[in-house]
Amino acid sequence: MSWDAFHRVFIHDSFGHPIYFETDEGHAPVGEYVLSMFKKIEDVIIEVPRSRTKVNRVIIMDSAHNSVKTLRAFSKQKEYYFITERNDNQWNERRIIEKGRILRYKYGDANLRNIIIELNDSTEKDYLFHSRAIQIKWDNGNITFLLTNFPKHMVGLSELVYSYFKRWPCFDPQFKIQKSVVSINRVAGYGKKIVDDIKVIEQKNKLETKINELQEKLAEPLKQINIYEGKIANLVAKEIKIKKQSSIKEGKRIVPKEHQENLVAYRKEINKYQRLIKKIEKTHRYHFNLLKTHQKTWFRLQGKEQVYEVDVELDQIVTFYRISLANLYAYFIKHFLDNESISMVMLLHRVIHLQGRIIENEDQRKIILQYNKKDPNMMIKLEKALIKINQLNIRGSKNKIMQFALEAENLAN
Repeated sequence: MSWDAFHRVFIHDSFGHPIYFETDEGHAPVGEYVLSMFKKIEDVIIEVPRSRTKVNRVIIMDSAHNSVKTLRAFSKQKEYYFITERNDNQWNERRIIEKGRILRYKYGDANLRNIIIELNDSTEKDYLFHSRAIQIKWDNGNITFLLTNFPKHMVGLSELVYSYFKRWPCFDPQFKIQKSVVSINRVAGYGKKIVDDIKVIEQKNKLETKINELQEKLAEPLKQINIYEGKIANLVAKEIKIKKQSSIKEGKRIVPKEHQENLVAYRKEINKYQRLIKKIEKTHRYHFNLLKTHQKTWFRLQGKEQVYEVDVELDQIVTFYRISLANLYAYFIKHFLDNESISMVMLLHRVIHLQGRIIENEDQRKIILQYNKKDPNMMIKLEKALIKINQLNIRGSKNKIMQFALEAENLAN
């Protein structure tokens, strides 16, 4: 499963081939919505003649998309299983409420242990959620945590960990290739129309109200802090004036003797006022922390009041054709180049980008590709591939037979 930065989610098979995608008007759909997407895929597969009706239901998710809300959605059903990594900043040893026995990792230098952790759902106050996790203590000192809803009796710890870390060689390179060759990560029509982001506007208004309320509660402390900050500003200006008259030698500041006492005095005064400010903030710690948090969030939302609207229908159509083009490239390599060991990127540079000309009459459209003298081996293979393609009697626009060839005079040379 892959989310792009804007509005689209791809679901892949275990080899990184996209088998389903959806474009959303807002941000890419995650969490419980992913489960309904898998149901759609299964329904389609069942309708395909001679297809299997059972689907491997294992979802590997990046650590950025493993919110408690998503994990809760998975826990409510028994059909789909997930494996996901927990970020270091999402982890706290105090959340571990149960530990299993230590086992050695069969496929690497690490010790594994089943644990149960307790998580809080940020979208629902005071909601606690228990999840199975695997603690991986690598011999080099690093620690990794994987979350999963796999039953303990179904898959061994080593196999579960191995399947997570070995997914990238099979999965990620394939998807990266398709990104670079046919740009399936680009959202068609994005950036054409600007609309107001109602959620951001509402959030900013709420934050402004809360900030004003907190500033009223902290009116006296803030007034005193402003006085101290003003004094600090004056002292800093005097300190800078002295620093301009000093020099740096071997990493140390050399201050003229007549200014040394003043510089020390200014520093002491600045430190004194800074301590007084911290003392005031400590006295009203809760409200000051809340004020700083709201202000930080408010600043983060600046300039985000408007977003680009996505033409969902246009993106679905264009992305469908892009994926189809990638599949055609893969089909061409397998069936017409006899499984030649060549990537899509190299196919693009060595074959697809060849220049050519077209000769057309009432019945036939002939595409003559320019022979690349610098790549004779590929030209020999391409000539054989074109013979196979011509045997299919492909018909293009106006029902004309499509014929492909390499420049005859270059072949003769």
